[in-house]
Amino acid sequence: MRTSTREDGTARQKGALRLCASSRPVALLWSGLLGALGGCTALPPGAVRQIENANLAYRARDYDRAEGMLTPVIRSHPESPDTAEALYLRALCHIHRQQRDTARADLKRAVPLSLRPALTALAYAQLGNLAFDEEDYPQAAGCYRYAVKGLPRQRPTDQVLYQYGLSLQRCGRFADARFALADVIMDYSGSPYAAAAQRKLAWPYEFFSIQCGAFSKLESARELAGDLQARGFDTRILQDPRAESTLYIVYAGQHSTYGAAVTERDAIRNVVHDVFVVP
Repeated sequence: MRTSTREDGTARQKGALRLCASSRPVALLWSGLLGALGGCTALPPGAVRQIENANLAYRARDYDRAEGMLTPVIRSHPESPDTAEALYLRALCHIHRQQRDTARADLKRAVPLSLRPALTALAYAQLGNLAFDEEDYPQAAGCYRYAVKGLPRQRPTDQVLYQYGLSLQRCGRFADARFALADVIMDYSGSPYAAAAQRKLAWPYEFFSIQCGAFSKLESARELAGDLQARGFDTRILQDPRAESTLYIVYAGQHSTYGAAVTERDAIRNVVHDVFVVP
């Protein structure tokens, strides 16, 4: 019998939501952080109402209408700290329409304008998400580092923390990654990201490898390992001590960088499709 998990560490299941948080903007869930400009005086009342109405349109998924109300506010008040709210909301509209570059530009404008730590953290979280989706892990880690300082300790901050840990791991910063992943486990024990973080932390080495298969029978693991060795891949078989029953895992390669591991993973996929990089 062969078992598998996702490369991101979560269990495989049909139709599972992608981990890339930009596919599900966090502001949709942190609803209390938008449309909270009612007491501000930096913008005229009409501009405040525009942002509030744009927020309602955004929540109704009318992104074109929301952007149409936000753009005049941004154009008329480019230096106001409260315009950061409009820029952030317009960036979310861009994200939903897969306009990643324009979303990034709005978020980068919002960060220096914002005087609200929560809003600044959200902007950094979305910048991290964009970088994470593009596999720019150093950039993602840098943005998430600022984001986690100001995000509320409630879901979906667990997702941001988890992706922060993954970004650090994929930069080769294993020791730093352990702190971020441990925070997911301690603060969000019931979250699926906590279970995934536990699996990432269970990897005891400071190198990357490719998991090629997990088998309940040693003979099956040896068969796959031998096949891969015959094709020039360096393989080894380890018994998983975490498994409830005996499980033999076939690994290939020991790489100091995530990029090198991905290259070998892609080569192995010509032989075995269901393979992924660990940790």
